[in-house]
Amino acid sequence: MLVNDNLDVETLGYRLSPKLFRGSVNNPKVLWVVNHVASGDYQQTKGIRSEKKIPTGKLFGLNKHDFVQTPQGTGFVKGKRSPGYFALETILGEKIHASANIKTNRVRITARTTTLTQQMESASNSSRH
Repeated sequence: MLVNDNLDVETLGYRLSPKLFRGSVNNPKVLWVVNHVASGDYQQTKGIRSEKKIPTGKLFGLNKHDFVQTPQGTGFVKGKRSPGYFALETILGEKIHASANIKTNRVRITARTTTLTQQMESASNSSRH
């Protein structure tokens, strides 16, 4: 995944730390982007009268915020649906796929932790065609 040229330390704010750079701070070669998430799924229901139960815990062997690789893309599990479809996003919150089928052809790369990290390549160092 590539970070845009106009994305720098000030733009991402708290998500980047100078200790995680290779290269200079303003022109890094490789970035480690860090995001902190809650340790549990605290919201159990949704709806006006709390009539809809939100699936929490493992669903088809995956938790929310697991890092997975699918034919649709590689990213973090954002939302789970009981039929076996999941929403995938990057660590920056960009949507990869809104409804990826996780029941087949998926690999869980890392399990969920409270500190999510993802290595990203700077766009200035990649070769453009």
